[in-house]
Amino acid sequence: MPAYKKVKQIKPGGQAVVWRGRDMDSGQFVALKYLTVRGEKRPRSGEAEEERIRFIREVRTQQELNHPNITPVLAYSGKVHHPWYAMPLADETFEDYLKGPKREESWSLEVIHQVIDAMEYSHEQGVIHRDLKPSNVLRVSGSWLVADFGYCRNIHSESVKMTQAKALLGTWFYAAPEQFDDAHEAGPPADVYAIGKILMYCLTGNPPGPYLRLKGVSENYKKVIIRCVAEEPEDRYQSMGELREALLAIAPRTR
Repeated sequence: MPAYKKVKQIKPGGQAVVWRGRDMDSGQFVALKYLTVRGEKRPRSGEAEEERIRFIREVRTQQELNHPNITPVLAYSGKVHHPWYAMPLADETFEDYLKGPKREESWSLEVIHQVIDAMEYSHEQGVIHRDLKPSNVLRVSGSWLVADFGYCRNIHSESVKMTQAKALLGTWFYAAPEQFDDAHEAGPPADVYAIGKILMYCLTGNPPGPYLRLKGVSENYKKVIIRCVAEEPEDRYQSMGELREALLAIAPRTR
């Protein structure tokens, strides 16, 4: 296994912390993600063990998903107290790009297409992300990669359902309504919902809130967004392929 050295913390978080690191063999910079134990939680408590299992599942899932728009795992350690993994160092997140002065609608839509490509493949492998959001989409060497499968669900897995203190798995404004009720049952339409919210952000320039604020969005894109974020899963696009077709009917891809 390559030897890595932590250089600088770049992203604190609830479940994990990300460091800029260096591969001591090649000298290349990477991102190192470490599981954290929060507050007074004992390392061997039930809740801490559940988070460790979820973290290891994230690593193994990303290892098994071999797609150019899904963040690869370069190396990992599953040791009990401080599991970690290495991944390519991102130039920026999609959220950084959307907040920046150079945000362009056509390029933003191409990023959406790359996310759709990644999720179509992921769903074909039985993996539902359940936490898609702009900060989990990373630009690496000119491509946009989906990251952070910590809340994913593998519908082919025989593992038992983990307990969860909160009903919601995912991030508030991007999570589909069914994730508030029983996240374990969330299927592909939950990821469609999240992409609808990301699309709204792309086209309005404003982060999504509890209401659909679509001022300035063309009628064609409004129809796509409204269907993506329908309250009932069966009223949304049922696959990434359907969503892609709806977007391509409005405008071709830029690349």
